[in-house]
Amino acid sequence: MRGKLSLQSTFFFTVLATSAALSAQQLKESPPNLNLSQNSAKPGDVFTGVVYRESGKELYLDTTPCAPPAEKKIKSFVQPFDKKKMDEKVTCGEHAVQLVRVEKK
Repeated sequence: MRGKLSLQSTFFFTVLATSAALSAQQLKESPPNLNLSQNSAKPGDVFTGVVYRESGKELYLDTTPCAPPAEKKIKSFVQPFDKKKMDEKVTCGEHAVQLVRVEKK
C-alpha cells in the first residue's frame, strides 16, 4: 500500500511540476489577454506592476504579477513613457518580484 501511495504521490507531483513549468514557459512566450487596442496605455495613464517584456521603444507591464496566467492583465507602453523602480517588492509564492511605476507621456 505504501509503495502505491508513494507512486501516486510521485505521479501527482510530477504532473503538477510539469504543468507549472509549461505555464511559466507559455507566459514567457506570449502575454495572455494581450490586445494592444484595448491594453495600450494612454497619455497620463500610470500603472504599477512588473516588467513583463521590454524591447526598444516598447514595454509590457504585468499589473497582476501574482495572478494565475488566465487572469493576467498586461498593459503595453510605447515611448514616450517614464519608468521608475519602486522601493517595494511583491512576493508571489516563493518568488519576490520588483515593482516598477510606469507613466505614459
